[in-house]
Amino acid sequence: DQLTKERAAMDDLKSRLEEKDKEVGDLWQQLESQEGAVDESMIIEKDERISELQQEIDQARAEYSNLALVARKTDNAIIITDKSGNIEYVNDGFERLTEYASHEIIGKKPGSFLQGEETNPDHVKAIRAGLNSQEPFVQDIVNYSKSGRKYWLSISITPIFDEQGDLSKFIAVERDVTESKQRDAELEEAEGELRQLMEEQFVNSEQLIEKEKQLSEALTESERIRSEIENLSMVASRTDNAVIITDGQGQIQYVNEGFERLTEYTREEV
Repeated sequence: DQLTKERAAMDDLKSRLEEKDKEVGDLWQQLESQEGAVDESMIIEKDERISELQQEIDQARAEYSNLALVARKTDNAIIITDKSGNIEYVNDGFERLTEYASHEIIGKKPGSFLQGEETNPDHVKAIRAGLNSQEPFVQDIVNYSKSGRKYWLSISITPIFDEQGDLSKFIAVERDVTESKQRDAELEEAEGELRQLMEEQFVNSEQLIEKEKQLSEALTESERIRSEIENLSMVASRTDNAVIITDGQGQIQYVNEGFERLTEYTREEV
């Protein structure tokens, strides 16, 4: 969700930069057209406004650069599509995960080349229903890389609306959860083997009751651990963590909202 917000912020900054550049150009044209017909105070006033606008442009460009850096360097795959689901943008994380270069897949629908033999049709239907609902949603699914490598994804999809409230885009943040799924499968297999072993080993009813109690406790603890793993994975997947970007001398250039909430320092203060 945070990456989605930061991508939207990047689009907003880009639009603001274009507006500010146009405003500066308009002011220069006004000065040139009014040369000789205005007094010195009017020129000074225009110069001061141009200087203010230039500072705003420089600040916006710096923030845009930092947000773009976060989008490029995150390990998560980011996809932006048009309202019909055709790809308009992917980040470096997408290229690393899928092994497809951006120029190969721009204009295509992600499912047309990422889904494969073990992709669950019910998961595909759930994604389609989520898109049709025009509400944010999360869905797990099996995808395949260009070389045929199978992997599990947790996909967070958010619709984007224009100023008139009409759907214009979708932003998808995809997290590789293959290792988590493998751990769950191994844990379930181990639980099954443990149950079978205990049923075979303890035929005495009293011992069996006691061991079943122990098994129940072990399964409860296993479920608790699994829940903690899922919660930690969810925390790690969101960019609510504090993100700091510094220059080569360690001077802070950018912090995200997670840093502000964590430290109680605003971006301007640090």
